[in-house]
Parts: sequence; structure tokens; C-alpha cells
Amino acid sequence: MKKLIALLTAGLLTASIFSGCASDGESSAPASDSSAPGSSAAQENNGNTDGATITMAMVNCPVVQKLAELTPEYYEAEGVNIVIDVLEEENLRTKVTNMVATGDSTYDLYMLGAYELSTWINNGWVANLTPYMETKSEEELAAYDRDDMFEGLLSVAIGSDGNQYAIPFFGESSFIMYNIEKFEEAGITVTENPTWEEIYGWAQALTDKQNEEYGFVLRGNVGWGASGGVLTTICNSFGARMYDESWNATFNTEEMKSGWETFYNLAVNCGPDDVTNCTYNDCINYMTSGKGAMWYDATSNASNLDTDDSAMKDNTGYIVAPNDSGWIWEWSFALNPQSDKGQEVVDYMMWASSKDYVDLTMGLDSTGASTPSGIRTSTYERDDYKGLSYAAATLDAIQGAKFELEGNPCKGNQFLAIPEYSELGDYMTEQMAACIVGDIDMDTALNNCNDFFNDVAEEGGYKE
Repeated sequence: MKKLIALLTAGLLTASIFSGCASDGESSAPASDSSAPGSSAAQENNGNTDGATITMAMVNCPVVQKLAELTPEYYEAEGVNIVIDVLEEENLRTKVTNMVATGDSTYDLYMLGAYELSTWINNGWVANLTPYMETKSEEELAAYDRDDMFEGLLSVAIGSDGNQYAIPFFGESSFIMYNIEKFEEAGITVTENPTWEEIYGWAQALTDKQNEEYGFVLRGNVGWGASGGVLTTICNSFGARMYDESWNATFNTEEMKSGWETFYNLAVNCGPDDVTNCTYNDCINYMTSGKGAMWYDATSNASNLDTDDSAMKDNTGYIVAPNDSGWIWEWSFALNPQSDKGQEVVDYMMWASSKDYVDLTMGLDSTGASTPSGIRTSTYERDDYKGLSYAAATLDAIQGAKFELEGNPCKGNQFLAIPEYSELGDYMTEQMAACIVGDIDMDTALNNCNDFFNDVAEEGGYKE
């Protein structure tokens, strides 16, 4: 148990980089951070102070801030008082992990990302929600319409026993964002479902390093949740897997080498010279300043390019990741197993993730910025949402992405759903970085990864 907690804590402190809530570990929107329920950062439903108090820990993101803002006014539950602490991601993960380790019940509800959720389900660290959801009437369940949720994202919340252990609030996949004007000026026509080879060719044609014109920018900084997400999904598109189904490392395969070569070529030949230091924020700056032609990253980041002073304003095109190889990420509501208010907590989860909540937020803010993205099919069928510039491409990316990949020994897409993966992914990206700066050649880097992954599989008891 101690080993699992230690590994999990290390992983959670790096996991935030995937989400559109984060930029290299920092929240994309400022907020004060509370250290205890009911402090100044908490949003409280003061209308029910005499009833049961439910305390919730949520991640600091714009859509979550909006949820905390709307809850006191719009959530109605007799005898229930809601207290929401909106926390910076690292603080959230540290607090929740410590709670699990000590059996604490400070928070009844907490938000988890896709990596920790899949691992926590396997270790019994989140409560089963199915019994609480089954108390609902047929009419209530029909109105909630769980089948409306994207299967790939919902599957992260389902355990191997078929029960549901969390409710997704918002999610994302990944796609390529490109500068339409640059493509037109270069005479490049984007083909339907292009390959990485085609994309690399376009990137070469759009690169002029002497004038700081980069055909392709990507996160090259070390970390499983930084360059690791880009690297692994590119490799996935070639059919590579980090392990075979018997937990044998597969970094010595042609498929894996093809993925590594593609990442290397895009980063070294088409990106900035300091690519191993290139972060999420750097990528945004390259694109919005007009220095970058393409960027492969999270679907939830599209709105960051569409600011008034951006070179991408009304000038952004989208390409779904080749072979539907986009990643899967989400933030979900989970119930603390130590909570004695399970039904009240699940009732709130279902309200916040409902079609009614989408109606509410779109009615208050037609830009879609306040509406949870990437979870419900019906959201993308709304006239007021599907007209957003990135909506169609986001829908395609999420529908194509899968959390369970054929040939994998466990669940996972851009990561493997095991506590040791943060260590594995960090090592892998360190080897790629060493390759990029010329410290080692690619074959050596791949062999090092193969040996390290095999050692970890044996030490973890995965490999028989």
C-alpha cells in the first residue's frame, strides 16, 4: 500500500499537464486556493445551512469556477448545503491523495483526472456509484441519459466489474491546429485523414528557421504528461504499444521506431532549436504570434488561440490525429468511500453533468466557454454549440479516441493505467530528449527504454 501511494503521489503531481485546465502544471485561470473547507475560496450554498453539508474539492478551471458560481443559485436540494473548494491542481491532488492514504473524510466529493481515476478504481480508492444511481426512477434516468455520454470517456469511469465509479464532468482528446493563411500562402491543401508522413511534409515546407518560422510546434519538455502524451499517441498511430499483452516491452519494434522518428523529425527539423524546453505556454505563443504553422495538442486548447490579438483569430483549421490516435483525458467527479452522504453527493454529480446543466450554461453564455465540453453527444448537436469553430473537429477527435487500445495489457491510451506509469513515462521522455540534443542515438534510447520498461514490469509483478 505504501509503495502504491508513493508512486501514485508522484504521478499525480505531474498529471495536470494534459488537461486544458493546465499549462505545464499551472492553472489556466487564476483563483484563490483554500486550505480548508469553508474558507474564502469555497463557494457555499447558503440557502441550506441547517441541513447536511457536503464538501467538495474541485480543480481550478474556468468551467469548474463557473460550476462553483452557479451552484448556490441553481442547485436545489432540500436540506443540503454545498461547500466547494476550488483548488490548484497540484494542491488538489496532494490533498486527495493524502486523504486516501489516511482514510480522511474531509471531502465527500473530489475531482480526479483520467490517469488517477483508472488507477484508483483498480485499488478501491473511490466508491461505487451504481447503487446510488439505481435509486433513481426510470424517468429520471431517461432524462439524465447516460448513453448520451461519449463511450470512450465514460469507459474510464467503469470498473472491470462493470460498475460506475465516477461521473465525467468535461473531457478532451487531441488534434492538430493549423494556421489557414500559412497553408494557403504555401499552396498546401489539407487532405482528408492525412498521415503523419504527409503532415511532416507540410511542416517541412512551412519551416524557415532563419526567420523563426516553424512548421510544427509541440511540447518537447520532459514529462509523461508533457512531451509524453504527444510521443505516445504518435506511436499509437503506427500501431506501436509500450508493452505487448504479456507485459513484454516493445520498444525494439519497427512500429515504435517509426513513431519515435516522426516525433524526432517534427521536433528537430520543423520546430524551434530549444524544443526540449518547449512547454504548453511556449506552443501557444508560437502559434498566436504567427511563428508556428501547426500545433498538436489537446482539443480543449483551441479557444486559447482565438484571442483578439492572435494571428490565429478566425484563422485556425483543425486536423484529427492520424488513425484516430488522439489521447483521452477527462476530469470526473468521484465519491470518497469514507463519506456518509453518498446519495446526496451522487445527486449533485448527476445535476452538474446533466443535459439540464448544459442548457443552463449555454443560456447564460452562448460562447460555450462556461459549458463542459467533450462529454455529451447532444451538446454537439445543439445549434448554438455546433456552430463554434472548433466544435466539429473536437467531436470527431473525441469520437475516434479510445481508452482501451487493442494489444495493450491494460487500460490506457497516452498512458498505462498502472501506478508506475509516471516513472515509466518520465524516463521515456528523458531518453527522447537525450536523443534530440545528441547525447545518445535513437537505437540506444529505444534499447534503454526497452530494458527499463521490462525491469519495471518484473518488479511490479505484472510480468509472469
